[in-house]
Amino acid sequence: MRHSVKMLVAVLAVSLLAVGVSCKKKEDTAPDRTALLTARTWRINQVLLSNTPLTDDLLRQIAGQAGLLGEIYSSNVIFNADGTFRSPSNTALTGSWSFNADQTELTITSGAQSVGFRVVALTATGLELETLQAYTANVPPFGNVSARITLQMVPV
Repeated sequence: MRHSVKMLVAVLAVSLLAVGVSCKKKEDTAPDRTALLTARTWRINQVLLSNTPLTDDLLRQIAGQAGLLGEIYSSNVIFNADGTFRSPSNTALTGSWSFNADQTELTITSGAQSVGFRVVALTATGLELETLQAYTANVPPFGNVSARITLQMVPV
């Protein structure tokens, strides 16, 4: 009888230990932003001017005033792991990109133009970037408007 009780206690102890180990919380690891950025081709889904969505007509009107931002608006963009980017739909749109040390800011450079963005969100299904500086554009019927621009992008 004593042997049975000891055996039962031993089996219960091993069972509790096994349950405890198997229920150990896994550490949450943030996905690598470079891997997320370079894993797909991105296209603009929506452009916001001071958190207000712009219509396609307004975007076409101001795209020429926005330089590199205008080029990105009208193109799909592929970010390569080597720090370069290109557009399959606009062969003239090529350049380099880089994150800052903590990957919260993204800089895109093409030729002499460079645009800095705050990375608002970057997941497997979306990329949201906000310009670090305000841009001024003539936005009919409002005239000159100075605002930060937010690009909401989705995988192609």
